[in-house]
Amino acid sequence: MRTKSLLGVVGIAMVASVVLISGCGEDDELEDFTAISAKPDVTSVDADGDGADVGDYQTFSTTVTKDGKPFGDVYGLKLAVGAPPVDGAPAADLGLFQNQLTFVLPDGQIMIAGTQYYTLDGSIPQNSLDGGEYRAIIGGTGAYAGAKGVLHTTSKPDGRRVQEFDFDD
Repeated sequence: MRTKSLLGVVGIAMVASVVLISGCGEDDELEDFTAISAKPDVTSVDADGDGADVGDYQTFSTTVTKDGKPFGDVYGLKLAVGAPPVDGAPAADLGLFQNQLTFVLPDGQIMIAGTQYYTLDGSIPQNSLDGGEYRAIIGGTGAYAGAKGVLHTTSKPDGRRVQEFDFDD
């Protein structure tokens, strides 16, 4: 009798483990969404002290809203990796930045990585206003664990950014 009870408990534990390990099923796929980040608070660092060039970086943070309501914060780092002119840039005055972003949202975090063309003086370039930039969604925590996809960011003249999250199915 004891063996049957033990087998029953082990069986229930195995089923529970499979459910927990499998995580998100097809019914739990992440839904794409759009959020708005406010104009960021930026700290710029001139790495070598001789003006804007490769190696300089900016850190930033700001609030994020979704459907007009507070939705979290975004924290980021932009490292200048290419000084103007950069081959392939949409304008001769644009440098290339390596980006890392972390969106801290109510149900977890979403991590972003990629590059973007940007002015070394911090002004918003026309390409960012017109078409924006695409960067990779490289992971997440909580409800966003295992997230993959693309973030499309379009800047507004007032410094806000439209953040369109397109998760892989």
